[in-house]
This record gives sequence, structure tokens and C-alpha cells, in this order.
Amino acid sequence: MKTSRRKFEELTWVFGLHRTAVTVHRLLGRRGGSEALVSFYSRLLPPKALVFDIGANVGMYSEALEKAGATVVALEPNADCVRHIELTYPGRRIEVIHAAAGSKAGLATFHLSDDHDDTSTMDSKWVEMIQREYQKASKEWRKVTVPVVTLDSLIEHYGVPFYIKLDVEGYEPTVLDGLGIQPPLMSIEYHGANFDGAIECLDKPIISRDSAFNLTNEAGSQFEFSRWLGRAELVAALEKLRGNLTYRDLYISCEAGVVPTTSHAVGTE
Repeated sequence: MKTSRRKFEELTWVFGLHRTAVTVHRLLGRRGGSEALVSFYSRLLPPKALVFDIGANVGMYSEALEKAGATVVALEPNADCVRHIELTYPGRRIEVIHAAAGSKAGLATFHLSDDHDDTSTMDSKWVEMIQREYQKASKEWRKVTVPVVTLDSLIEHYGVPFYIKLDVEGYEPTVLDGLGIQPPLMSIEYHGANFDGAIECLDKPIISRDSAFNLTNEAGSQFEFSRWLGRAELVAALEKLRGNLTYRDLYISCEAGVVPTTSHAVGTE
């Protein structure tokens, strides 16, 4: 989490005021984005769906998924973010694990940004991209050692999820190497400056050639296309965003007809 937020939360933890502070923060902030996410997920997920939120950060998406009816297993390597989730959502259907996802279990280096937690990553090439595209200084990241688990190990423990959300700042291809079964629905973060990384994900053996695809807007709460696309159509859509400093969620469905588009989809076919 950002340094100022972390220091404030540490103070509220000491005095037992964390939940009050979260309530005040939300009253002062913009909640429309969260409500849109809940509505979006409610139309995508079946009742009581099991969901893996990989790269959960401070739990905003985990919260929206849980409010949409899902049971959420959240994975996050940033200890401060894990603590935030634990304190903010007690008693909710959100279980957070302090670990990163990877191709095999073990220990690995995590590039942690205290000022911009959402740029923290397991991928050193991602750090280089952020430095280049956003003019960030290398000193913004520090290296910490974190535990790593595979998606298959999560499946062995919790069962096969309906939906896996991958948001791990360029490390998605490596995470997919630790997955042996494609869930009905999956999403992968796409950045216009990392076109090759998205294609690498699509080329993984775990992604069925019969899969259907869609792409969200930058808020992640609305599909850009009113129908699911084939692989070639998706690649053409990603190509149009190549080089743009834009984040999107790339959705992959392996069960035709099971996952609908939303009523708010934009018909830009």
C-alpha cells in the first residue's frame, strides 16, 4: 500500500480503529467503481462460485467478488496488503494467503514498491517496463523474499474454481505454468506495453483452442464486445491497444454458453 496509507493504517491498528477508518475512507472516496464491479461479477458468476483472486492487492476485487456471491481465495505476496485484507474483511467469505503464485512451489524474489503497491511484481522485466514507460526510478522497488505456491496446489486444497482472476504485473505466463486444468472462466491483466506477454499467455497449452475471449474497459467493469471472440479476433483487438499505456482485463471462457456477456457490453465488433 502507499506509504501514507500504510502509516495511517498502522496507527489505527494500534488503537483498534481500523474498521472505523475504512468506513470513513469509503465515505470520502468514490464507491461507484466498486458497485459497478459487483454488478459486473453478479452477471458473470453462478451462485456461490469459488474464485481465486491472484494478486489481490488490498482486496478491492475480492470484496466485489464476495459481494457478488462468490467465496474468494485471495493470494497476495505483499504482507501489508495481506494485513489490510485480514483486518478489513473479517467474517466475510474471503480467505487471504500471504504468498505469490508461480510455476513451482518455493521461495522467490518479489519487487515491492511501498509508494505504488500496484506496481509490485515478481517479474524484473515488468519493473524495467514501468521504469521506461512511466519514468519511475529504480529505487522505488525493494527486493523481498516471499513464499510461492502453484495454482494447482490451491486447486488440490480448495477444489477447481469457477473463475481465476490473474493480476500479477507481467508474471501471468509463469503463473499459468503452474496450472494443469483450465477453469470455466479466467481473466488476465493486459497492459498495452506488454502485448508479447499477453500472446505468451494465450499460447500456453492450458488455454484450449476452443476458448472464447473478451476484453474489458479500463475500469474492468464492462466488456468492450457484445459477443465472445475467437482467438484471432482477440489478438487483433489487443494489437490496436499495443503501445498504449492502458490496463484491461482479458477474459477467457472455455465453456461456450456458460459465461454470458453483460447487458452493458459495447457492441464494437
